[in-house]
Amino acid sequence: MAKTIQKILSDPTIHRRLFFGAILVILILFGGFATFYLVSDYESLKQWFLSMNNCFYRRPYWTEEFFTKSVKAKGNLYAAAGLIISLSGMVYILARRKKYFSAQPTDQASITSKATWQWYIPVILLACITWYIGQGGTKASADEIFSVVNIAELPPFQVLAYYMLPNNHIYFNLLNGFIIRLTHIDGVMTGRILSLAAYIGVLCCAFHWFAKRFGNYYWAYIALLPVALQFTVWAFGFQARGYELQLFCGWMVFLTLFRYLNTGETRWLKINTFFSVAGFAFIPTFLYFFLAQGVFIFVYQLTKRLADFRFWKYQAIAIAGVFLLYLPALCFSGKDALTTNDYVKTGHAALTEFIPHWFNVFKYFLNFIFSFIIRENHPLTFILFLTPLLLVFSRRKDDRWLLLFYIVLWAVWAGVCFYMQRSPFSRNMIIHYSLTMVFVVYTIYTCIDLSLQKIQSVNLRNIFKFAVFGVPVIIFCIHLSVWGKYNAPYLLYFMNVNQMYIDYNHEIDNLVPGTSVVCSDERYCFYYYACLRGFRVHKCMEGNEDYYVKIWSEILPEMIEKNYVLVIKCKEGDDIYRHK
Repeated sequence: MAKTIQKILSDPTIHRRLFFGAILVILILFGGFATFYLVSDYESLKQWFLSMNNCFYRRPYWTEEFFTKSVKAKGNLYAAAGLIISLSGMVYILARRKKYFSAQPTDQASITSKATWQWYIPVILLACITWYIGQGGTKASADEIFSVVNIAELPPFQVLAYYMLPNNHIYFNLLNGFIIRLTHIDGVMTGRILSLAAYIGVLCCAFHWFAKRFGNYYWAYIALLPVALQFTVWAFGFQARGYELQLFCGWMVFLTLFRYLNTGETRWLKINTFFSVAGFAFIPTFLYFFLAQGVFIFVYQLTKRLADFRFWKYQAIAIAGVFLLYLPALCFSGKDALTTNDYVKTGHAALTEFIPHWFNVFKYFLNFIFSFIIRENHPLTFILFLTPLLLVFSRRKDDRWLLLFYIVLWAVWAGVCFYMQRSPFSRNMIIHYSLTMVFVVYTIYTCIDLSLQKIQSVNLRNIFKFAVFGVPVIIFCIHLSVWGKYNAPYLLYFMNVNQMYIDYNHEIDNLVPGTSVVCSDERYCFYYYACLRGFRVHKCMEGNEDYYVKIWSEILPEMIEKNYVLVIKCKEGDDIYRHK
């Protein structure tokens, strides 16, 4: 048994068989869903969906705003396209099965070698320690609770199909839901542990990149510190949201892209495609980074007069894969739920009105990248952001390609913003933030290292390097850690989550311990905290609960008006009713 397990873990041929076998199974599942959807009418699909679970967020509005007859009609077209893609993928894999499933040995794509893995132990410890400090001092946010209570706890297919709000990070919540059922642990904590795994992955990727560029592990450790403590990267490393996993996917796409350009090996394109699809699966705003990669390669090929169709083939595969992953949501929630909700639709009537707004948002994003160093909109923020432009003078040709990537990364983001006339939330820029910090640190180190090359003594050169690079980095990291820990409870979502925790528990103190409570749709935070404190909490009304809780602005249900009486009107905005 042990030999069998060891062979599975060490044999790259088996890895390849398992991977493409899994892809084949996924294609069969999505093809089966598409077929089922096409042959079923609206009423039967509605009843089938509700038979899984009839108690979910804004249930009365589901057939009015999401799964309507119009959505079903358009869904038939999406399902037909999904069926074609699934069948094409299955035919492609089966036609090439001799290549994919042959027993011939092949080299394994690996980010690190077996001889260097021990260098990553301090990186993992750094991630775990900083995560522990952050999550311990920051209570659950409303967005985390919403994702757990209203999405992750749903049956798996409903998680995939009901795109109720843009903070429905579908596949993060799907994965978290499986872990919740398996471990029976609080869903916010399991989600935060998922983000810890991604945070570890992000720091390992950044450390790997620095070590390769510097040729020195010790300087890579120092360079990694501001990347690890950068506010958005660190803070969402302990949030039960999909942002950190999206960032990890972005890093893997970045690393494999340049590995492919350096080696020309198709295996890196395959890994790149996998993580591109995964990035979209966790959060759709991965689009900013995906488009930037495409534009960069277009300019790269144009400059080098190449016609590399392999890259574009795998880009097309990635797009097809993303379409399949979102097929249930398109068929049961409609395209408008994803593309024209209040969070992504055009926000300005005229471009001239949007330009000053965009510039102010851009300045604010720069402040976030460097954690408001010294003060907001300080000139040093802009200088640091422009520092990578110095790579144009680098003697290394690949540094200039890195600079081009950096420019394209932000230019494409700006282009999408102007096209949509809408700027994303700060947290949606997590990939841009992380790569910007890495490029800035790398440029500063490169300039310092180059300026000290005339010093013959290696020890003396390292002393000077530590004085002008290591010491400022450490001082900056002290600023990052202090500023981040102090601001995390508020700046994560621009609301004080620690105070929210206190307020809700103060409200719950008014209830008789051990009683039953039913909460309105918008009182999911009350539901969550009451559940943690041992109350018998219901999402949907059974009619015999001891208490009913709603936000003051919600309409009082007729059943509650007849059978319940208002007993507490909380200053936080909640109304608590007691059964007569």
